[in-house]
Amino acid sequence: MDEIRLAGGTQPELVLECGGRYPNGEAEWLWITVRGSGLTATQRVWEHRWVGLADYFAALESDWRGWKGERVYESTEDDLRLTATHDGHVWLHIELWHERDASDGAERRGWRVETWLRLDPGEELSRASRGIHAVVGVDS
Repeated sequence: MDEIRLAGGTQPELVLECGGRYPNGEAEWLWITVRGSGLTATQRVWEHRWVGLADYFAALESDWRGWKGERVYESTEDDLRLTATHDGHVWLHIELWHERDASDGAERRGWRVETWLRLDPGEELSRASRGIHAVVGVDS
């Protein structure tokens, strides 16, 4: 699988699309797209290994009945951050950055998009976890 779409319909959509693979089949980088009413933002996000994202969704799926506080995933280059909370639904706060010349430790100077998705625990969350594992090429 090269792409997974989360949510959508009447709420924003998060799309993760494999842009390149290592020889072992694991994703090298992903196109991350956030779509909402009147907005589409896409950023190329690189990871040495995407097992952290796969494990993040596997843990959310495993604890589908709920957890306290926030669970955070952040990409190596800090251009993608996912924060999940649970109140009977899984709320996924997505932050996507396109940074310009912040390598000097200065404040980010590019654009930033953030939105919330609601995922139902159970089958919708399981589908998301399986799809992400397939897109990044990591066994569950």
